[in-house]
Amino acid sequence: MRRWSAYPLAAAIGFGVYLLVFGVGHLMGTSPYWELPATDSRTYLAGYRYFLHEPWHWPLFEVHGPNQPYAKNVFFTDSIPLFALLNKAIATVVPPWREFSARAYLGMWHAICYTLQACVGVAVLRSLGRRTLASTVAGSVFFLAVPAFIFRYEHASLSAQFLLLWAIALYLRTSKRSSAGWYGWWLAQLVVCALVNPYHLAMSLALFATAGLRAGNIRQIALWFPTCLGAVGMVLVSAGFVSREVHVAMPGFDEASSNLLSQVIPVRSLLLGDGRRWANVEATQYQSEGYDYLGIGVFALVVIALVLGRRDLRRTISHHRLLFVVCLGAWLYSLSNHVYFGGQRVLTYEFPRWAHWLAEQYRSPARFVWLPTYVGISYLCGTVLLQPRRGWAALLAPLAIALHVVDGGMGDWLAKRELTRAPKDMYLNHPPWRALIHAHERVEFEPTYECMLDGTPNLDKLAVEMQYIASERSLDMNGIYSARPTRDCAADAARIEQTAPLSGTLYVFFPMSARHADRFEPLGAACGSFARGTACSLDHEAIEKAKRAGALGPAPLPPSLEVDERVRFGVGGNAGRYLREGWSWEDPTGRFTWKESASIIAHLRGTPRSGLTLNLRGHAPLGGDKTTQDVELTFNGQPTGTLHFDESSNDDAQVRRIPIGAHMDGAGQTFLLTLRPRDVRTPRALGINGDDRKLGVWIEELWFE
Repeated sequence: MRRWSAYPLAAAIGFGVYLLVFGVGHLMGTSPYWELPATDSRTYLAGYRYFLHEPWHWPLFEVHGPNQPYAKNVFFTDSIPLFALLNKAIATVVPPWREFSARAYLGMWHAICYTLQACVGVAVLRSLGRRTLASTVAGSVFFLAVPAFIFRYEHASLSAQFLLLWAIALYLRTSKRSSAGWYGWWLAQLVVCALVNPYHLAMSLALFATAGLRAGNIRQIALWFPTCLGAVGMVLVSAGFVSREVHVAMPGFDEASSNLLSQVIPVRSLLLGDGRRWANVEATQYQSEGYDYLGIGVFALVVIALVLGRRDLRRTISHHRLLFVVCLGAWLYSLSNHVYFGGQRVLTYEFPRWAHWLAEQYRSPARFVWLPTYVGISYLCGTVLLQPRRGWAALLAPLAIALHVVDGGMGDWLAKRELTRAPKDMYLNHPPWRALIHAHERVEFEPTYECMLDGTPNLDKLAVEMQYIASERSLDMNGIYSARPTRDCAADAARIEQTAPLSGTLYVFFPMSARHADRFEPLGAACGSFARGTACSLDHEAIEKAKRAGALGPAPLPPSLEVDERVRFGVGGNAGRYLREGWSWEDPTGRFTWKESASIIAHLRGTPRSGLTLNLRGHAPLGGDKTTQDVELTFNGQPTGTLHFDESSNDDAQVRRIPIGAHMDGAGQTFLLTLRPRDVRTPRALGINGDDRKLGVWIEELWFE
C-alpha cells in the first residue's frame, strides 16, 4: 500500500476501535460518565476548564482561578498543555467550541490517541519494510491491543504512547545521510512531547540521542543536538514549566516500580483471568504504574524469534547495539532500587546520590518499561509476525494476532468500557450540590486540598469531586489537585484563623478544620452539615435549598454554656471545650492568649433576658517598656469594648464587666467572643525572660450574668 492509503486505513481502524470500546457519547461529552469521571480524569478536565476560561496571558499555561492566592501551571494538573492550547485557540475563534470542549475535551483526546496509536504503529512497520495491506491492518490492530496502552486510559497524557512509536519510527529512518529537514521532524516530535508529558520527552530524548550517535554524522550531531535541546528548553521556560513546582522533591521512586513479573502476569486477561492468584505483581502501593503484560500472542512471537530466528535476532542487536543498551538501561531504571519478583523483594541498593534529582522528578520509574516494550514489539511485528510465509506457517501471523487481541487487549478494553459507562466514586448528590456550589463565585476549602491528605479514606476524592463541580463554572478556589504540591499549609492555617465569612463564598470545612465552622454562624453565616464536614455561606437561601434537597443537614451546635455558669481556664477547668484558636496550654489557674487573637465559642442557654453582661477575670503580662495592654473585644464579629490593663489595674481578683446586650438580647443563641491584644510582643523581646510566645493577656475565668 502507498502511504496515502495506508495511513487513512490505519486511522479508520484506530478510530473504529475507540468507538467500539467507548461509544459516541464518550467522544461528544454527552455520556453520563462525564458527570463525574474517574478521579484522575476529573483533575485533568478541571485544569483544562480553568485554563480555557482565563484570558490569554504570559506564561501561557499559568492559571490563577483554582489555587488562590497562588498561580498554578496546567502542566501540574496533567491537563495536556498542547491539546489545551489548541482547544483554547479554537474556542477563541469559534466561541461555541468553549462549551463543547469543556465536556468533550478528554473524549476527543482519547479518540486522537487511539487513532494515532494505529497510524504511528503502521509508520514503524513501514520503516521496517512492511508496507502491504495485510501488514497495515495487522499492525494497526496489534499496536491498539497493547495492554500497557489500554491500561493507561485514566492517565490521559500518558495514553499518548503514539509519541514513543513516533520516536521509534524516526530512529529507524535516521541515517548518516539524513537531511536537515529530517532532523526538523525530530525537533517537532520533541517539542510535542515537551508539551504533553515529561515521561514521553525523556524516552524520546534517549531515542533521539541514540539515533544521532548511530547515524554517526558528526556535523549533524553538533548542529542538531544543541538545537533540539535548546528549543525544548525554550518551550518549557516560555510555558512556565520551570517554576517552583519543579523544585518540589516528590517521594515514590521505590514504590512506583515495575515488577520483574509484570510482563508475564496478567490482571485482566480474557483467557487467563487475573494472574495475581499465581503471583502478586502489585507488591507495593504504586506498582500498577508498571503494568506491562505482553500477552500470549507476543510470547508466541518471542518463541518463534528465539527458535527460528536466532541469527536474525543476534544480527539485529549487533546492528542496533546502542539502542539495545538504552532499552536495557530503561528497563533497569523501571525496576527502581527496590526490585520485586512477584510479592518478594529480591534486591535493594542505594540509588546514586548524584542522581537523586532524577528519582525525585521521574518518581514513577515503572513507566520507562514502555521503551523496551515498544522497541521489542516493533521488532517482533516487523521481523517475525509480518514476515512472508507459505503453507501452514502462513497461519502463524493471524493466530498470533488473534491471541494478542483476545488475551492481551480484550480484557482491558472491556474493563475500560465498563469504567466509562457511568459516573465513578460519587459521594455527593450532584443536583443540589451543583446548585449550592454554582450559587457562589468562590469555593474555599478548609483545610486546602494539599493540606488535608491525612489518610482519611476517600476524603481526597470527595474534595476533588467538589473541585470538579466548581470547575464547571470556573469558580475561584483556594486549591486544586496537583502533581506537585506547593501550598504553604502553615500560612493557610493562619489565614483561616483570621477569616470571617465573605459574600459570594462557599466555605467547606472538613473534619480537621471543623472547629472553624462553628464560629461562622455567629458571624452571620448559615451552615449545614454533610457526611464529611460542614458547609457555610452568607447566602442563607442557598444553604436552606441544599437542606431542603437533603444535601445538607442541620449544622452541629457548639457546646452549651448556661447563663451564670463559670468558664474556668486553669488545670481541671472546663474551658477546653469552648476554646478555639489562639490559646496557650493550661496552667494551674489560667491560660494566655497566644498570637494576634484568641476565640471562645458556645451556645448560650438560660432564661432569656435583656442586659446580658460578660464578666472576666485576668491580667496582662507587663514588663520592660510594655507598661500597658489594651485588648479589643468583638462579640459575633462586632466591636464590643476594650479591656485596659496597666500597673494600677492588673489584678486577677478584679472582675471586668462588659455589657453585651446590644449584641445579644437574651440567651439561646451561639456567640463568638474574640480577644485581640494590641501589643503581642514576646517576653523575650521585652527582656522579661526567654519565652518566645506572643502572649497577649492572661484569663482565669469568665461568665455571663
